[in-house]
Amino acid sequence: MAPPQRRRVFRLGSWRFQVSPRLKDAAMTCATTVADTMIYVIGPILICFAMVIAGCLTYTFFYVMLPMMKKSWNESPYWPLVMSMHVSYVLFILTNVLFNYFLCVMTSNKGLVYERVVREIADATGFQYPETLEEVAQCKQDFEDRMILRMERRRARRVAADEASSSNSNQTTTAVPSVAATSGNNMTQRRGGGTAAPTTSPTAPAPRGWMLMGATEWGFCRYSNQPKPPRSHYDHVTKTLVLNMDHFCPWMFNTIGYLNYRYFVNFLIYVCIGMLYGATLSVRSFLSMSFRPKAVSAVWRPQRGDETAVAFSFMLCLSVGLAVACLGGFHLYLLLTAQTTIEFHGNYSNRRRAKQHGSTWKNPYDLGWKQNWRQVYGSQHW
Repeated sequence: MAPPQRRRVFRLGSWRFQVSPRLKDAAMTCATTVADTMIYVIGPILICFAMVIAGCLTYTFFYVMLPMMKKSWNESPYWPLVMSMHVSYVLFILTNVLFNYFLCVMTSNKGLVYERVVREIADATGFQYPETLEEVAQCKQDFEDRMILRMERRRARRVAADEASSSNSNQTTTAVPSVAATSGNNMTQRRGGGTAAPTTSPTAPAPRGWMLMGATEWGFCRYSNQPKPPRSHYDHVTKTLVLNMDHFCPWMFNTIGYLNYRYFVNFLIYVCIGMLYGATLSVRSFLSMSFRPKAVSAVWRPQRGDETAVAFSFMLCLSVGLAVACLGGFHLYLLLTAQTTIEFHGNYSNRRRAKQHGSTWKNPYDLGWKQNWRQVYGSQHW
């Protein structure tokens, strides 16, 4: 017979609330569903907002900054070459930003391409992919049995470790009793007439199911009711099982995974380069109308109707450029170390747990930065 589930107690000042596990689970499920729905609904709005930002910055370059650049280089015989180089550079960056953004948004994490890649992974890992409903049910049962066995073994090791630490602490306390412990026990006996309750060490949070699996071991997704390839996770926003899932990006209105990760990284790189170029190009005009107007040539001072566009473009390029630079640097680190954002947190927990036991943890998917780069971009085309 299963032990009864304990009610969780919340305190708010002098008020105490007891919440049953069923009510807590229902509230968490409702909150998660509402959050996922809001994230999914806001996606098209963010895509339209991103297009408006790109259009505003393009307008500012061609109709505000480019005429000022032409006046600055008007007396030089090389001004046509300089203008054409700037225009070509901006068009190159803009084309790559839009191209990678479009592919990142439109690339689906399911369908024929997904099925083909999954079958290739099954052949490479020696996994017999189930074809019938009976084989799918058997695959699910085998996975659940393995997880139950591993969780029981982990719980047994945890109990043994707690008992060992408790026995050591009891021996130490018996050998050299402290004044605080003695007075505390006496106070407890005087108040309640009984002995003090033994203290137990806090239990560490249980790891995720995928953290208990091997590097090439297949699982089973109970949400999509299909075999779960290594490094794949179920996305609750798009209701899809995603290979090498990194995260769901509202700006992309899509989940970033194996099939569109290189487009996402390319998008971050080109956005960062373009934003830093825009901030460098407009900084003189921004300073001329704010902090140091006399230190900047009159050629770079915007006209009265263009001041808002210049100020908006400079502040937007600087802030977005720095933010995207941090995000892009993090994803380049993940790319070169063969990790996803989900695996980054899992590997951090594994390294910390291994350090507590006096050992080291190595990412099983890390094959060196060159091979990790090829896993995303391939060996021929970037």
